[in-house]
Amino acid sequence: MNSLRNMVHDYLKENNGLNDEELAYALRQYVPSTQAVSLICRQLETEGVLKRIKRVGKPHGNYVITDESQLVPVDVSPTLAITLPTDDELPDIPKGQEHVKELLKLGFKWVGDFTLTDNTPTFFVGESNDINDILLVLTIDGAVVYIQNSPRSLGQTLATISGNSPPAHLQRYNTYLRATLQRGRHVQIYILKDPGGLKYTDFRISLCSGLFPTLMEHFRPVWNKNVNDVLAA
Repeated sequence: MNSLRNMVHDYLKENNGLNDEELAYALRQYVPSTQAVSLICRQLETEGVLKRIKRVGKPHGNYVITDESQLVPVDVSPTLAITLPTDDELPDIPKGQEHVKELLKLGFKWVGDFTLTDNTPTFFVGESNDINDILLVLTIDGAVVYIQNSPRSLGQTLATISGNSPPAHLQRYNTYLRATLQRGRHVQIYILKDPGGLKYTDFRISLCSGLFPTLMEHFRPVWNKNVNDVLAA
């Protein structure tokens, strides 16, 4: 039987440049988690078989180094000096909240968790990766700590928040996420997909855009600046 290492290597030969999550999803029948793929890819890099390259606004890409060419894409990700908040600087998480029950009643669904790999936040959301036009909610211990309305795919949205080079308007959330994960706490990912089809006369109405300020006011997530903190990621 082909080993998981060889399966990852062979798949990358045909699909060079995939990130760990994309590989894990493609090989989901055989791979238990994104973390398993990450470990294999790092081992392959140690062996000189592939190169893991940082990319602007995206997770690491895994590029096989072939005999025909030793050229791989250049790491174009700018270096950011990320200073993580201290315990006192992290926002307090509300205790005893039952926010998740409310989210489920609204139609939100849990799609995965953030985890920490090599001090970098990683995620695996499976088939939900390509869902776009969403309301994204992050929770800790059942409390809503972050809400974002995003027209982009879930995978792109999460990668932008958690990457090593987040845009300026997301850097604070990135540091909160990293500091929380480093303290061993679980950050769960919930989404609500805009159903589409809602119209006023001939104009389309976005359910997610309409719900966003209402949910911000109701939950008052501690990672968001304030109830008017509308992110355009």
